[in-house]
Amino acid sequence: MKMTRLLLLSAFLIVSALAGAGSHAQETPKAELKVGFVPGPYIDEFKVGVAPELQKKGYRVRYVEFSTGLEANNAVFKGEIDANVMQTRCF
Repeated sequence: MKMTRLLLLSAFLIVSALAGAGSHAQETPKAELKVGFVPGPYIDEFKVGVAPELQKKGYRVRYVEFSTGLEANNAVFKGEIDANVMQTRCF
């Protein structure tokens, strides 16, 4: 249950950030959004819950898989992907 809430919160934040960024660039076509994932059920949940909303807004979603969260974080830092989705424990 906590993981589902965390995933939904992450998805909401990603969609909100992209919606805000898109409002400044209305004249240019929307680009491909690269989202990184680590092993787990997160890519399946993202495809069902978040990707359809992004596609409705005109984004093309490309999925990039990583072995570890560190690799995914480094890819975001380097600008190789736009966002990552991975499990985080809530204490």
